[in-house]
Amino acid sequence: MSESFLHYLWQFQYFNKQDLRTSDGEPVSIFHAGYRNTHAGPDFQDIRIKIGAVEWSGSAEIHINASGWIDHRHDHDAAYDTVALHVVWNNDKPVT
Repeated sequence: MSESFLHYLWQFQYFNKQDLRTSDGEPVSIFHAGYRNTHAGPDFQDIRIKIGAVEWSGSAEIHINASGWIDHRHDHDAAYDTVALHVVWNNDKPVT
């Protein structure tokens, strides 16, 4: 599995979108997957999603492992303050 493949899946929404859930079990709906960012900052801009009863707009960051958020120091980078959704293949570490 590569991160670029996950970007491809997200960009073109090539996955089953029924019954998507957060790691806490909240339902997730995707209204707009956003636009691929090829510059510094989050991977996708202008996403629109719903988590539970709350609609969010912002950006999405994609990693193979959830710990990538910490490993890449996104928690110390203001460019990632707009991230509404962190998409991961392997939820190996809680990240807030």
